[in-house]
Amino acid sequence: MLEVKITSTDYVNIENFLNQSQFRLQNGIYKRSLEEKIDLMVQFNKQEKAVYFTFPGDLSLDHFDLVHETIQSFIMEVKVDKIDEANAFIGYLSDGSHAYILSGWKEWVHFISGAKHNSMEGQKVEVSENDNKIAEGILLDYDYVLDKKNFIVKKCTLLTLFGEKEYTGHHLIIRATGEFV
Repeated sequence: MLEVKITSTDYVNIENFLNQSQFRLQNGIYKRSLEEKIDLMVQFNKQEKAVYFTFPGDLSLDHFDLVHETIQSFIMEVKVDKIDEANAFIGYLSDGSHAYILSGWKEWVHFISGAKHNSMEGQKVEVSENDNKIAEGILLDYDYVLDKKNFIVKKCTLLTLFGEKEYTGHHLIIRATGEFV
């Protein structure tokens, strides 16, 4: 389990945040379900003046994003004295430095997303935008932009049954089909 320790004496806003953010109190631990059997847990220790966010280390990128966004929202809404994320190491960056659930987050997401898309080149993929399937074929190439948080695919080239085709959009989603050609 990974853990972020945040010290704060802003008790009223801590409890308000937890109650308004889909956490439910069970046996002294606040829990928010990310998916069946996957919980983000929060313990509030008034003696230590600390809030502990605890979560599994083997989450999907989407689940890590939910945890990151929740902790970021907490930091924005509650007066925070200190953040310790030494026990929330999630991976490495392209330069070999460490990434944690808060620090290095944006760079890590860009690195992981780039590696994911690179690994799909030469594979059969499905391209969609706004939940609408646009095309299917072998991924030959793609162009992307990096914004504050996201890796956004703007254009891709597929080898389809009708030859090489280029697709453009505002936010294309490329998913491997798992089929071999």
